[in-house]
Amino acid sequence: MGKPKLKMKIAYIFTEGRKSRLREIELGISKPHEFLFGLTELRANGHDVDIYELSDFSPDIISARERILLHINQFISYHTGLSSCSHLLAPEKLQILNNYDVLIAGNEYIAFGLHYYRKRQVISTPMLFFVMGMLSRVKLLKEECTRSIRLFLAGYYAKNRYKNLLDSSVMAIFLGQGEIDIARNLYPEYENRYAYLPFAVDTRFWRPSETGDEQSDTILFLGNDQQRNYQLLVDIAALTPDISYLFLTQRLNPSQVPQNVRLIRSDWKKEYLSDEAIRHYIQRSIALILPLHETYQPSGQSVCQQSMACGKCVLISHTKGFWSPALIHDNEHVLFMNNANPVYWACKINEIIRDKSLREKIGKNARILMENQFSVEHQGIELNGLLLKSIPPSIYTKEKNKRYKTKHSNLPK
Repeated sequence: MGKPKLKMKIAYIFTEGRKSRLREIELGISKPHEFLFGLTELRANGHDVDIYELSDFSPDIISARERILLHINQFISYHTGLSSCSHLLAPEKLQILNNYDVLIAGNEYIAFGLHYYRKRQVISTPMLFFVMGMLSRVKLLKEECTRSIRLFLAGYYAKNRYKNLLDSSVMAIFLGQGEIDIARNLYPEYENRYAYLPFAVDTRFWRPSETGDEQSDTILFLGNDQQRNYQLLVDIAALTPDISYLFLTQRLNPSQVPQNVRLIRSDWKKEYLSDEAIRHYIQRSIALILPLHETYQPSGQSVCQQSMACGKCVLISHTKGFWSPALIHDNEHVLFMNNANPVYWACKINEIIRDKSLREKIGKNARILMENQFSVEHQGIELNGLLLKSIPPSIYTKEKNKRYKTKHSNLPK
């Protein structure tokens, strides 16, 4: 008989919007899995995985403690860009997390909040977290520190605050190559705690249309990220009045866009548009455009890869934070745009409209790459390996639960 599979008791903690999505998936409703960050795949690997959102730990009564924490967190966030959800968490409700072998924080906002209570021994379960942009802020503060004493102090504090988070976590998972390079530069001593796990997409959901034919002559834009360059987007459309555009966003209003733009309100968390509707718009488009501001943070990642999985050509700004330069190549899987000039973009868009063979080649290559390297199944295998490597079997559930149920008699049985 083979060696039994190691089984962990895992808790994912997200901000919002994931529980309802998971319920729909469990009911058999067609929904993409990617924003669950490997949860369903870890369950498929035999682990016992639960999901929580911040509202599960909200204080029943807002006390002076929460109000003080709120003001502290707002002050730190304003000066450093490092935010924490600690003011939204009730210590007595957090103790249930001691029933788990590992906690997976969906972003740094959650990780900093849990870190606050782990330092105070309310939570002792090992934690790993997904890096979602705050490390880029530490990098920017370091670059700006010579401009004023305030920025120097903010940079010094931010660097040490993030260092403390890394020190108390078993692993930081990076979705982009740019940010893991920043971490290696700023905190080389934690190299063994870094893992690069590219953002994955559900290639079973995000797929080319069944007919394989384009059904419209529309250029698509999708997203609400602050790193999107909305002014450049509008300028591009204004320069190409003969091209039809569809913008799926809530960052613009009709008075801001030219007449050749159709504007539809879209927001992932509020689901103004269903995933099926978004997939339909992607499948019917000629190509997707993603003009971005220069940033170290991965931006446009999910939208870009969803479109690639649908076999579409994507024109995207080539920023310092591009997530996977070793695997995604210019003119093979996407078209990198190295210029923020709207005339340059307009010329490239016209070129891709005229050259059907080029966009079909890029779309086909993109689809193959997503299936082979960026699928949720591939991510699940990688994440499972990272957990087994970073969490020693000696701390697994049975004995740990016994210790904590003895120490904390008020824990749920």
